[in-house]
Amino acid sequence: MTERMADAQLDREIGAFLAWESEDLAGAPSAGEMAVRVREHVRPGGRLPVFGSTQRRLGMLILAALLAALLATAALVGGSRPQLPTSVHNGWIAFSSQPGYRQTFVSDWAVGGDIYLVREDIEPRVIVARGPDMKRNVCPQFSPDGSMLAYGELEGTAASLVVLEVRDDGAVSESRRFVVPGASSVAPCPRWNRSGTRLAYLDGVRWDNDGNLDSAGTGVVIVDLNGVAVGWTADDPTADDLRRSGTFDPLDAPDGSDPLRSPDGELRTTCRDNVGLVVGTADGSADRVVTRDCGYSLAAWSPDGTRILVLSDSGKAVSMLVASVTGPAVEERVGYVPINGARSFPGRGDTSWQPVYP
Repeated sequence: MTERMADAQLDREIGAFLAWESEDLAGAPSAGEMAVRVREHVRPGGRLPVFGSTQRRLGMLILAALLAALLATAALVGGSRPQLPTSVHNGWIAFSSQPGYRQTFVSDWAVGGDIYLVREDIEPRVIVARGPDMKRNVCPQFSPDGSMLAYGELEGTAASLVVLEVRDDGAVSESRRFVVPGASSVAPCPRWNRSGTRLAYLDGVRWDNDGNLDSAGTGVVIVDLNGVAVGWTADDPTADDLRRSGTFDPLDAPDGSDPLRSPDGELRTTCRDNVGLVVGTADGSADRVVTRDCGYSLAAWSPDGTRILVLSDSGKAVSMLVASVTGPAVEERVGYVPINGARSFPGRGDTSWQPVYP
């Protein structure tokens, strides 16, 4: 990483941290309100007494308790607070053996799909199985704080959004299930909002009479964690995000070169013909070649923003390679992960890397 890129990343992290702090305190009491509450609790009538040593200790205890309560209120207002990218650890990697919209093909759709968890030196294991009904389980997405994993399910024509709780050891349990209204022919691909409190999906995707995917009647649907439909806000994914136009798609981006943005949104990586894996700032400056090996899909950034998950073709399986942003070394994370078939390669949107906070 160049000195310019390192300086820019530090500036971004500090700015993001300050923004998160201001969001957390947005609904907390003001300094004036805090003073009023302190006066009301210490002495009715509004004046603070002159304390002796015993009174002073009692007063300090009261003030400490009030401050603790107010800080707790601020934390509740802010929800689970994101942290600086450099404080994030890289956890489990979730992937589906079947691509979601728009990468899916009829052959993939017909045979269902499983969802796996995998880590370095740990064999891939199924956490969501297609079962005898050949359910389509697609698009696993970790929540921003890494504690939950959402995915889309299609059983027959009944579609659902499912949320799993994920423990540190990789054990999962279903915590929420929301039915998608109406008959469906494509499993929904959920995306979290930035605060991890809502899910978005693209409704109205159907197979047409020629066996092609048709999104003419699509619209964005937002649901809260009670499954209640709510209005779209700037915190939520857009229709373009949900259509996954930046994913590897043989019909859309044959060389898989659409930019993949870093967790803080400021760096991006692309795969350039006859060049390789390129990382640089969002405005195109400070570009540098990280490695010549782009695989077939740039699947995900690591949560700490230091590495890029690259998927390579292994016939009816996938190899997961990890490229360092500083390059040029490429390490093999997993040598063989199963997929449905020769055209079922999971790509961007079918693979998610869990953030873990200390």
